Formats: sequence, structure tokens, C-alpha cells
Amino acid sequence: RMLSSCLALARGSSSRLFLGRGGQRAMSSATTASFDLSGSFQVHNMETLPNETVEFSKDDLMKMFELMYTMRRMEITCDNEYKARNIRGFCHLYDGQEAVATGIDYALDLEDSWITSYRCHCV
Repeated sequence: RMLSSCLALARGSSSRLFLGRGGQRAMSSATTASFDLSGSFQVHNMETLPNETVEFSKDDLMKMFELMYTMRRMEITCDNEYKARNIRGFCHLYDGQEAVATGIDYALDLEDSWITSYRCHCV
């Protein structure tokens, strides 16, 4: 449901990725999308609870999509180069997890402290 809302909002963008039938863009008059996250997560030992409703602008959603698309292309390229034996050693890929890095990028501020784990090269 959330993905279809994001795609519906982004259809009015200038990106060629969202061309409709016959190469014509499907226009959307919406400029923001709201998502209700109530009941989709649990918290533990927090002083303040996170918002259960989030809102994104069309520009933010397009930036998120472009970031995830860039990460996926990088991972596919690394995979191909590793298989061609141009990358030596281990190659632990991150493809399929682009939304995690993008969500972290949009949730944190520059002054926030955080620790990554095993596969952090897309973050």
C-alpha cells in the first residue's frame, strides 16, 4: 500500500521512469503523501515515542527513489565486476536493502551518533 502511494505520487514527476502508455506522463496533482505507521513497529525503553504518521513531499520521494536506484546500479556493477574477477577478496553485496539505507539517511540528522554493522557501504 505504501509503495503504490509513493508511485502514484511520483507519477507526475519529470522522470522518464514513470512514463505511462504511449510514452505520456501520468500527472498527479498531489504534492505530498502521508503514511500511517501505527501498529507497524514496537519501541523499547524510549522517553518519547516516534510519530505514527509521516509525510513526504513529491521531491523527497523522488530523491529517495533516485538514491535507491543509484545504490542498486552500484551493487549490480560491483556484482558483475566481482564475477569478472576484477574485484579481489570478498564482496558482500547490499542489493535488496537499499530502502534501509535510504530510510536511515532521511531519519538521522548530521549531529546524530550511530554505529553501523556488517554491510554499511551504502549508508
